[in-house]
Amino acid sequence: MPFIQQPRFHFAGDIGFVHNYNGKTRCRFFTTIRLCNNAKYRVGSFYRIIVNNDYKIDAKIIAIRNCKIDQLPEFTCYQDTGFDKETTIAMIANMYSGRAIDWDTQQLSIILLENMDFQIPLP
Repeated sequence: MPFIQQPRFHFAGDIGFVHNYNGKTRCRFFTTIRLCNNAKYRVGSFYRIIVNNDYKIDAKIIAIRNCKIDQLPEFTCYQDTGFDKETTIAMIANMYSGRAIDWDTQQLSIILLENMDFQIPLP
């Protein structure tokens, strides 16, 4: 009987990126800013990270912080996208331009992920 390899993790789903800003998915920890979706994004859950429709890595959500778009910390904007807060807000608004979103009430989630495929470089 052939050996059937079991998956390493039970995946809650995929998290897709069009751009890998700052090459962040190559880091041990990285963030993504998404529309708040408590049913999809859960601390402790595992996800396949997809960049430009290609599977890249497996990741686990470590923490989630919610805020409105105008409350995004400048520090987080630089870390997540490599751009200042004003540019990041414009990028997010453009990403969701096809949807009727009330940015005065819409919550965003700043999601901290751990790259489960990260290899610590040897000295």
